[in-house]
Amino acid sequence: MKTIFISLVFTCTQVQLPAQKAKYADIFTGYNTAIAGITGNSIHVWSASAAYSYPLSTNITLTLHIFNPDLHLKEEKKVELGEINSWSMDFQYADTCYYASISCVSYVNKRLLLKIDQRGNVSDVSDTPALWTKAILTDEKDRFYAANRKKNHLFSVATENAMIRDSSGEKNIVLLPGENLTPGQVVQELIVKKEDITTRESVQLIFGSLVKKFYNPVIIATDTAILVSASAESNIASNDLFIFFARLDTNLSRPLIRPVILKSKKIKNEIYPPAGIIQSENRVVLVSKGLSKQETVKYSPEYQKSGGYFTNSLKITMIDEKNNSFRDTIITNQGRNKNLQWDNLLTLVSGKGIEILCSRKYAANKNGITHFSMNEEGRIKEEDMIVDTRYDYLVAEAKGLGKGAVLIPFLYKGKRGLMKLEYQPVE
Repeated sequence: MKTIFISLVFTCTQVQLPAQKAKYADIFTGYNTAIAGITGNSIHVWSASAAYSYPLSTNITLTLHIFNPDLHLKEEKKVELGEINSWSMDFQYADTCYYASISCVSYVNKRLLLKIDQRGNVSDVSDTPALWTKAILTDEKDRFYAANRKKNHLFSVATENAMIRDSSGEKNIVLLPGENLTPGQVVQELIVKKEDITTRESVQLIFGSLVKKFYNPVIIATDTAILVSASAESNIASNDLFIFFARLDTNLSRPLIRPVILKSKKIKNEIYPPAGIIQSENRVVLVSKGLSKQETVKYSPEYQKSGGYFTNSLKITMIDEKNNSFRDTIITNQGRNKNLQWDNLLTLVSGKGIEILCSRKYAANKNGITHFSMNEEGRIKEEDMIVDTRYDYLVAEAKGLGKGAVLIPFLYKGKRGLMKLEYQPVE
């Protein structure tokens, strides 16, 4: 009996501990949730009284919901926006307060700048626009171009073909390892550019290749380097998948380490456009979504056949400080992972590793969340989180609340709520 009792206690403990990972707010919020995050000892979340109605207009009131760390509501503050079509909000953080920049679209566009202190007191400081020093986001990405703004500079990367007409053109190109160019040849270029938003002065660095063509570039700028990646495909018949990666100094005068072309894993009939670059303490992680072609057939009103890509897997490539790829992992939508929704995920840096939270769809409209953690050696740990399966979690709109916690909005029967999810961070 003693053994049975101990086993029962252990079993109950095992059930109770994971269940405590999910905490739900004791109120429902409004539309278009914007999470400001932790301020002092409170969690601040904004929402609107109505959804976007563009091109129509409607009267919108913003509500600042102030929660304690366990998501119990402490207080609410109201901000009237008036009759508008849509709105957007961005945050800039300081030591004892944060600023909320609100852009309203209507027949007369307007911008509000609010200052919010740790107690939730809201002050309108729109007449002092200089308080807002954060750059407006200008991210852009397609098959041949990507741009990312940081502070007062726009960083971009583009692909194009060029003819090497004389030896002077060759000197302006950083050749890929093992390649030699001669006049009269057509080379594919990967052009990395840094432009000052105010003065329009710019510098650029060009990479070139005869045997590889680039597509789906990505770029990020950190305080110490510019990181650039792109898919690279052989000009000759080949099913191999390659990834171009380079670290450049912040003035684009030279590569910090020799650029590399990394042979990469793939699944047959899938393409892998890079989705992002993540830098942890000692590693760079390239995240790519594996896209598979899917045909849709319609028989009414007449026979139609169309095709499109859907996300079938997630590919994680880990690169060390010398630009060597030492982990190249594909997590497929097969087996126990067949219900993962790769287009609804959040990726966070966690010390020396990364965390990935992804929504999971079960049968009968039940939903969940799976947590992947990858340490600096590339080892992956997978865990299904214990959450309320009735809710539809908007993981892509979530926000980290510090190490081991994230705030996730969700939908339920037309209502909107919040869940604080605690997890074991990577070690």
